Amino acid sequence: MSFELIMSCWQDQIGCSAGFIGIGLIILILGVRLYLKCIACRFWPMTDGKILSNKEFPDIYNPKHAENTKVEKVYYSYSLHKVEYKSHRVSFGYMLPTRQTKLELAIKYRFGMRVAVQYNPNKPKESILENQDMTKPLLIILTAFMFLTLGLILLANCLLTG
Repeated sequence: MSFELIMSCWQDQIGCSAGFIGIGLIILILGVRLYLKCIACRFWPMTDGKILSNKEFPDIYNPKHAENTKVEKVYYSYSLHKVEYKSHRVSFGYMLPTRQTKLELAIKYRFGMRVAVQYNPNKPKESILENQDMTKPLLIILTAFMFLTLGLILLANCLLTG
């Protein structure tokens, strides 16, 4: 093997390991921020709110018509100290916006329905309807550690064989 080929492979492994470590660090930061936000919102106060924009879906249970039903975000309003706020965040975390999850939200949060809204007392514009469990943030953190571990293994292999 030529020296140039060995150096090229070594640089590729270093670059690949740096990429995995970088991605792992970004995912870890996002996961930890989400985890801390989920812990904090468990202690947020609640107020009454109202669903604004979800329309009634009369044939949502009919599979033939459900495919053509347009499902939008759930918008709601709530008032604090005579100030009205509007939001569309159902919960913290990353939810894949699949047709099924949108339909479930449309069924759960009907237009005009009264709901309990949890809001951040330090930033009243920040609110949620559901306080999720800690599964999503912990899965994100676990994914980050998998990327970091793979990157560190590649880096160690590169340094030990280089």
